[in-house]
This record gives sequence, structure tokens and C-alpha cells, in this order.
Amino acid sequence: MGIFDDMFGAPDPTRHWKETPGLVPDFDFSAHALCGAKLGDPARFLEKVGRCEDQAAAKEGEFRWYTKGFAVDVDAFVVTAYIIHFNDDRGESYHPFTGTCLFEGRTVALSTATTENDFVRIFGAPYWRDLGEVTPPRQSTASSVGGDREEVILFYEFGAIEWQVEFTSDRTLRLVLVLTPPMLADEEQRATYKVDKPWPPR
Repeated sequence: MGIFDDMFGAPDPTRHWKETPGLVPDFDFSAHALCGAKLGDPARFLEKVGRCEDQAAAKEGEFRWYTKGFAVDVDAFVVTAYIIHFNDDRGESYHPFTGTCLFEGRTVALSTATTENDFVRIFGAPYWRDLGEVTPPRQSTASSVGGDREEVILFYEFGAIEWQVEFTSDRTLRLVLVLTPPMLADEEQRATYKVDKPWPPR
């Protein structure tokens, strides 16, 4: 590292990324891919999105695009999670996702008005539904449950990939977290969420 890196820490890995002019981001739920970049792909596959908007978080492996409504977690320069935001009820400064959502080759309409029933109608029944207490403002993608109002999280399992679909206390869509490996693969996490179904899912 250079002298400034020694003084201020590792540089933002996206600092040289240039956004493709006119790019409209898309998230393909069937492929678990943002702009064609799947979980497990090198982070550089997202260079077309442009430099992230939080350089401090980027140094820690969290690439955040607040104005575009999504974030990406990276480990060893490999994509490990996507967070697609729709409702900023926690005051994290995210705009609703500005891109296109795709599923099974077609465009699907997801927004701040999407209800739990709407989501299940599009994507089918989840592996697990958690009715818990409202979480505090997200500090990372591993926020813990706590609070005094109820909210819903739907867990969808696809082998090595998991969706966590969060709804606000008003039962409208907050965000979709797509990650690998699945959090519920951990026995302690399943106990935390009181999962009583067999693992792995059939």
C-alpha cells in the first residue's frame, strides 16, 4: 500500500469504476444476479454500476448505492450478498430501487406498496415465515432482531442461496436480502427463528 493507504486504511475498491451511461440496473431473482453479476462472481463484474456512494463502508466490503436503492456485500473481492431496498423506514438514506426486477423471464412490479401477499403471489410460498419484533436501524446485513413492534421476514431457500424478504410493521416491502451461504444453514440461527421444519429444505 502507499503512504496514504497506511495512514487512512485500504482504499475504496470501486474508486476507478465508471458507470455505463444510461445504465438501468436490473435484478434477476431467478439468477440471483444484479446487472448480470451473480453471487460468487468477482466484484469487478459490477464495474458498470459505477463507484459506490459510501467510501468508508466500501473499505469494509459493503458497497452501497443509496440513490440507486441497493447494496452489495463483498468478501475477498467476491460477491456474497445483495440488498435491494424499497422502503427506508429505518432512515438509512436509501432511495427505493430504481431498476427493473425480473423473475422467470418477465418483469415483476415490486415497490414500497408491495404487500406480503403480493410477494407470495409472485414468488410462491417461503420456506419459513418469521413474525418478530422490529429491528433497529441496520448497521450491517447481520442486524439482530429486537424492538417493540412486529414485522415479517420471509425466508426462501435455494440450495446455497437464501432470500430474506423483510416487511415493515405496516406489512409493506422493506428490502430483499439475497445471500450465500444461507443464514438458516446454521443450527443456532434456526433456533433463534424457531424454525421447526427439516433442514435442508426438500
